[in-house]
Amino acid sequence: MVVADVAGKGMAAALLMSSTRGILRLSAERSTAAVLESLNQILLRDFPRSRFVTLAYVVLDVREMTARIALAGHPPPVLITERPHLLGHDGSLPLGMRETKYAEQRVALAPGDRIVLYSDGVIEAEGANGQEYGFAGIERHFGNGDASPQSLLEDVRQFTGGAALEDDATVVTIDAANV
Repeated sequence: MVVADVAGKGMAAALLMSSTRGILRLSAERSTAAVLESLNQILLRDFPRSRFVTLAYVVLDVREMTARIALAGHPPPVLITERPHLLGHDGSLPLGMRETKYAEQRVALAPGDRIVLYSDGVIEAEGANGQEYGFAGIERHFGNGDASPQSLLEDVRQFTGGAALEDDATVVTIDAANV
């Protein structure tokens, strides 16, 4: 599972994301960190210097009930167990910025656990007072057992008072009961 966000808009950004997706699919047989390092090397050679991609890459092992996660400058996933909490944020750089190493985090899952992946447009959504929705908004929202990607996006819309978001907002959940 991949959630990614390319810098920029329009056709150029769409083509860069398409290239990123294709390269990632060709590299997907190694550890999540190794895949991101390989992808980063290719993008450094091929991307314009002003472009980069943030990315969360999750590989599920349904037999072992684990998730392997690597981040490239992307907001950290939220793990929903008895209570929601952020998975480690490693401070990694986005893909295509400069040569760097990426770390892989292994997470044990139990039936009923969920992993929430999202784009920065969710946490950076601003309310009328200028305050951001933030990680706390996601954790609070998913403290409700009935929360879904759709209900989170609706909560963000209510938080902003219905104002248009400054950036795209993407939310994906992985439910361990359905892995």
